[in-house]
Amino acid sequence: MFSEAESVPLGIDSDPPITAPTARYKRNPTIAVSQQRADFAPIFIHYGTLVGMFEVRAVGREGGGAWFTPLSEVVVRARQIRRWSWCVTVVVVSEDPEFLSAFAKSSLQHRLLVWTTRLLVVTRLTLQQVHRLLSSHWTFSMMNAMVLNQQQESSGNRFSLYSHLPYSPQGGQVVQAASWRQPAHRSLHIKFSSLFPEKFSNFYGAIVNVSVLPYAPYWEETAREAEDGTLVKAYSGTDYELLHTMSTTLNFTIHVLPSSTWEEVGQLVADRVSFMSPMHHVPVAQRLKIYDFSYGYEYGSFAFSAATPSLRPRWQSLYYPLSDFVWLAVLAVLCFVPVSLYVVNLLASRLEFENKISFSVAIQMVTATLLSQNLSIQLPKSHANRALVMAWLLFAFIVGTVYRGNLTAALTLPKYPPRPETVEDMVETFDRISMPSYGGVFIENFKNSSYSVFREMGEKMFIIKSALEAMQRSRDLRESHVGWESYMATIIARHFIMADGSAQIYLGRESVSRTLTAWPLPHDAPFKRQVDAIMVTVLEAGLYEKWRSDFLDAVKKETREKQKKALEGEAEGSPEDTGGLVNALNLVHMQGPLLLLLLGLGGAGFVFAVEVLAFSSPFFTCGARWEAVRAILGQPESVKCSLVQLMHGLVSAQSVREMVGQFGIPVGVFEAQMANDVANDTWTTQLSQTVRQARKIRRGSWCMTVVVVSDDSDFLDAFAKSSLQHRLLVWTTRLLVLTRLTLQQVHRLLSSHWTFSMMNAMVLNQQQESSGSSFHGATINVAALPYAPYWDETVQEAEDGRSVKIYSGTDYQLLSVMCHYLNFKIYNIPTSTWKEIGQLVAERKAFMSPVHHVPVAQRRALYDFSYGYEFGSTDFCAAVPSLSPKWHSLYYPLSDYVWLAVLAMLIIVPASLYAVNLLANWLISENRMSLGVSSQTVIATLLAQDLPVKPPKTQAIRALVAAWLLFAFIVGAVYRSNLTAALTLPKYPPRPETIADLVKAFDRISMPPFSKVMIDDFRSSSTPVVKEMGEKMFLTSSVMEALQRTRDGRQAHVGWRTYLSVLIANNFILADGSAEIYLGRESVRQTLTAWPLPHDAPFKRQVDVIMVAVLEAGLYEKWREDILDAIKKETRRKQRQTRQEEEESKSSGDAGGLVSALSLVHMQGPLLLVLLGLVSAVLVFAAEKINGSECGARWEAVRAVLGQPETVQCSLLQLMHGFISAQSIHEVPMVGQFGIPVGVFEAQVASEAANDTWTTQLSQAVRQARKVSKAVVHRLSPNSGLYESVCLDAGELKALS
Repeated sequence: MFSEAESVPLGIDSDPPITAPTARYKRNPTIAVSQQRADFAPIFIHYGTLVGMFEVRAVGREGGGAWFTPLSEVVVRARQIRRWSWCVTVVVVSEDPEFLSAFAKSSLQHRLLVWTTRLLVVTRLTLQQVHRLLSSHWTFSMMNAMVLNQQQESSGNRFSLYSHLPYSPQGGQVVQAASWRQPAHRSLHIKFSSLFPEKFSNFYGAIVNVSVLPYAPYWEETAREAEDGTLVKAYSGTDYELLHTMSTTLNFTIHVLPSSTWEEVGQLVADRVSFMSPMHHVPVAQRLKIYDFSYGYEYGSFAFSAATPSLRPRWQSLYYPLSDFVWLAVLAVLCFVPVSLYVVNLLASRLEFENKISFSVAIQMVTATLLSQNLSIQLPKSHANRALVMAWLLFAFIVGTVYRGNLTAALTLPKYPPRPETVEDMVETFDRISMPSYGGVFIENFKNSSYSVFREMGEKMFIIKSALEAMQRSRDLRESHVGWESYMATIIARHFIMADGSAQIYLGRESVSRTLTAWPLPHDAPFKRQVDAIMVTVLEAGLYEKWRSDFLDAVKKETREKQKKALEGEAEGSPEDTGGLVNALNLVHMQGPLLLLLLGLGGAGFVFAVEVLAFSSPFFTCGARWEAVRAILGQPESVKCSLVQLMHGLVSAQSVREMVGQFGIPVGVFEAQMANDVANDTWTTQLSQTVRQARKIRRGSWCMTVVVVSDDSDFLDAFAKSSLQHRLLVWTTRLLVLTRLTLQQVHRLLSSHWTFSMMNAMVLNQQQESSGSSFHGATINVAALPYAPYWDETVQEAEDGRSVKIYSGTDYQLLSVMCHYLNFKIYNIPTSTWKEIGQLVAERKAFMSPVHHVPVAQRRALYDFSYGYEFGSTDFCAAVPSLSPKWHSLYYPLSDYVWLAVLAMLIIVPASLYAVNLLANWLISENRMSLGVSSQTVIATLLAQDLPVKPPKTQAIRALVAAWLLFAFIVGAVYRSNLTAALTLPKYPPRPETIADLVKAFDRISMPPFSKVMIDDFRSSSTPVVKEMGEKMFLTSSVMEALQRTRDGRQAHVGWRTYLSVLIANNFILADGSAEIYLGRESVRQTLTAWPLPHDAPFKRQVDVIMVAVLEAGLYEKWREDILDAIKKETRRKQRQTRQEEEESKSSGDAGGLVSALSLVHMQGPLLLVLLGLVSAVLVFAAEKINGSECGARWEAVRAVLGQPETVQCSLLQLMHGFISAQSIHEVPMVGQFGIPVGVFEAQVASEAANDTWTTQLSQAVRQARKVSKAVVHRLSPNSGLYESVCLDAGELKALS
């Protein structure tokens, strides 16, 4: 507190500096400004502690009528007193209206007054002058100001208190708050409950100016036509909804001032023409000089956008399915196998007089079989040739299958080129980076950053007028754009989404910066308190998040409608329709084969031209050679120093770099972070590894600075011993220890270790002096239960064998920061339920519960809450639906109607084929095909088999068979492709994603044991779906047990999303990375969470201040990301370990990393089909057995028709020229009518053999045929007049001839 001698400067001649007070004033301090000191001192000294008395003399005036600088100096000094006080009353005494006007301007310019500062003007003016003074200045009209006017009357002095109400039912007016007379024999008249009335609780419908520009999803403008034909602007967006809520609560009308740039928007707020800018702004230092900010209501981030990399050229799809080494191996085998085949055939032909194959034929055969073609010639019969060809065919089959499968996968799941996802990648990739028009201050901050990546990014940045234009440039040019993430996401969704749903612009994963945003308000705005209160209420109710989600859903719906229209337009413009099954292939898809064909034609033309020219030398050499690249050496290497940081505890590495920058050039930086709660026995191992690595850096650097940060003297002792043992330090190595120890501990540390006493070491010690905000090391009771990732407990064994609890988590880290700054220790009271925790806080046995709670009404009745520090959501989880049975994969590729159509064709086509053949047999005596053979032919060709018989030569039958073969080819191709796609991308059954789906799908929904109040809220909700959900809810004793029941599919569970995500990641992730439980997309509830505190806790202010500081620094988000990254890392480790165990337990089969071996699970469909066929065959065999139908019955029927004795046996001689199946000749009726083929002799004569080779082959065949003793004769029967077949022996044949 100031003493009167030190704090009261009298006049302008003596101006001693105002010293900073050492404590807050206990009473209401008063600052008095007057032209005459004696006017007010005896009167107002009893209103408060008079800490500032300033006298301003009218020495002279400038030409403009303004007072000289002493008034400005008085206001500046008064503001210093006001800033060091909780509340201040400023009393201005003057009878000069010009002086009061000058004071109003100066106090506004130098920011003397805030709403909590009361201003009392004591004067003697006329009533008109008082009205003009109050209504013409912001200081008197808008701030918490009163005028005490003294009027001389005949009966005595009359005193009146006047105030200006800017908003009232009658508009802005000057009102008389109180009046009295002297002598005081009459009563005091007071019109208001307070002498300083509230001015901004109700605007009474007045117009309030705001300045803003469209910036989705926060503020949008659309023009619509009114009833009178005029265009009216309609506003929407999250911040407009928040402003509309304020206008409804405070009863004012919104008027948006026209503006063209964000600089103009800010200037309107700074000039107080606009009351606020209802748009989130980042409160950087440059802006804080111009205007103030409201309550920080949203965490957001600057992100960067860039063009989505295009796919590789289509022609490259031919090459992509196999790697370079596989292609080289295939090429080597293509060169080796023809040579081996030629050599083996050459040796076999010399030994066994086999037919010799030329080298070109061997190459043609190998290439053809690799391309899934038939063997072009009949191979020799040597076993060596057969073994070699069999091995090659197996190799070609495997390579072809793998190539086709990977080609299908490459076309189904195309692989995009890598794209920049971090800030470093963006800076390395792009030479120009744009920012919106308001980004000038951010570019300057980036250029002045200590982070080299930010500095380089700032140098590449430039301002662009429109974000849409910037993104168009990003799409067309090699540029990137940095802007607000939510705004860019909306722009991308509206303008850069293709008809197929792909985006032309993407947002990088890493944010450029993350910060808290607020609305700009004029400096010391008197209505800031009302604005902040409404903001907090809206945020705690979750309305802002609801508005955001509604707006984004509308944008997504609009985008989907555009995509749907675009797809419909493409479908109408395309004359082809595939029934929704597959898309027709166009020239873009067929670039690869067409380019390959053109390349082959070009190669063939080149070879032909070379052969025509008949060049002399068949070898060509390339004269071009690569020249060696010379290295530019001789540059002097600059001296580089390394910085090694060894941190123990919660310390910012960035702050350490800046602090020790004077000790060296931190070019190479090595950081080691060690937890401050590890046991002492683990320090040795960690320190040894860290010190050894640091020594390697020291030996490779010219100079090095080692920085050790720790508050633990034991850790520093261990470091000293370890650094000495592993020879970390030399004299040129500087050692700096940053710590917070007592002076005795520092002395002991420096004198007891060689490392600190003899080496080049310094200790930078920070001592915290006692203040009013300290618990002085006292133990504070808290109550918490494990609730990852906020609070977690692990039990470790100490050196003495005791079990020690170690705490971790985001909220524990936040509580640790509070412990450090408020100087207290933590004691966690043992509890078993969350209800018990709340009761301990309500009874003040626990000072707080450092785990987030939702501030519902029932809980507020028991205890208060801290600052709302996290937005979160209550979501539901359910079991991931299992895939359809594997046997279903045979059925899935085609729809039900397609299967019915195929089945109908399988019935219609054999019947049609049989009918056409029957008619042809009647008309032109064509060979007849039975209905069974027709069915066999149709089914075999549908299964991609050859024709089992040669069809008749009727053109009608040929046309029918050709149509069926084309149909079978298309159906088979579509089936195989869709079957591959179904196995590549399995289709999961639909699962509940919204609250409505959840209520329909499940009859029982569990909630954690502390959620009874939330269930009651759901059951009393006015929304039918939420009310029905509440009726199905019940409390569970354990969340883990509830999730296990959820996994089994018996129920769903509703809980905090982050906690459920951690539990699922730790306990319900399979080895392949898939989850057994999923979280629904729609949230059940979104709200702001806080810590429970006792009602009216006196330490709430300190807790809130530390929370805000930690949140604004981004530490809480950093702790959360670190914990979640550790959980993901542990999950991946478990998955990797599980996969290794599975691989070790498997057989020695290995697919080379290309494909996984198919198991019985994958082959369920074919195996079930085979079993079904076997069962059907057994049933048919049993039916034939029961009916007495045996294989010999057919022969008996034939013998009965022909009348031949049973002993007659005829032989059938088949001499075939061309590609005709002997099996088909045996069984078709064409041959059956010529004899009973009991003994069969077959001779094959190749159709492509030369005419001169027929003689040899035919001679051999005829000589062997002469050995047949009986033959078949087809002759006309004299009895029946019909053709009959008889068997004749050699003698009968000779007589017949």
